[in-house]
Amino acid sequence: MSQKQAGPGADLFHARLPGADLAGRDLTGANLALANLKDANLVDARLTNAFLFAAHLSGADLTGADLAEADLSEADLFGANLRGANCAGADFRRANLSVANLRGVRLTNANLRDANLKGADLTDAQLDGADLTGAQFDEGETGS
Repeated sequence: MSQKQAGPGADLFHARLPGADLAGRDLTGANLALANLKDANLVDARLTNAFLFAAHLSGADLTGADLAEADLSEADLFGANLRGANCAGADFRRANLSVANLRGVRLTNANLRDANLKGADLTDAQLDGADLTGAQFDEGETGS
């Protein structure tokens, strides 16, 4: 499927789009489960309510993206850049966010149960109401 066909509610289940330029795209409610978006450019993309279960987003640039209420459970976001993204109410259960840039990310009421946050930069991240039960941090970090 070409990038031009992607849009609100798009079905990109298991799509292979490594390095794709989807900056600013409206992918509200899109099905991106199991998609390969490694190193993709998703700057300012709208992914509200998107289904990204077990998606491969390592190295992806999600700066300023809107991921509110998105399902990113079991997604691989190793080294991804989410700086300034809106992830309010997003589901990151068992997601790999190690070495991710989460500076200034809005994680209000997000589900981070059992997520891997080792090496992640959480500077100025908004964690009010976030569920960090079982989340893994670097030794000495509390996650609070």
